[in-house]
Amino acid sequence: MINLFNQLFQAGLDGMASFHQKNNAENLGRQPIKFFVTRRPLIRQIVAIIWFLGSALMLYGAWFDMKV
Repeated sequence: MINLFNQLFQAGLDGMASFHQKNNAENLGRQPIKFFVTRRPLIRQIVAIIWFLGSALMLYGAWFDMKV
């Protein structure tokens, strides 16, 4: 399930970037679009790490039967 959400996020990220590159090319040099398009690989890695840490936290809680 976590991988599904990660894949959906990655597809959304690619869709937004391609939309701006095709339909909003005149504003690619402006922030925050410039940051988003140029740093897309970094954003992908950060989001994947967040998904991983979230799933690890859930497994940790299930393994040790944590009550929160």
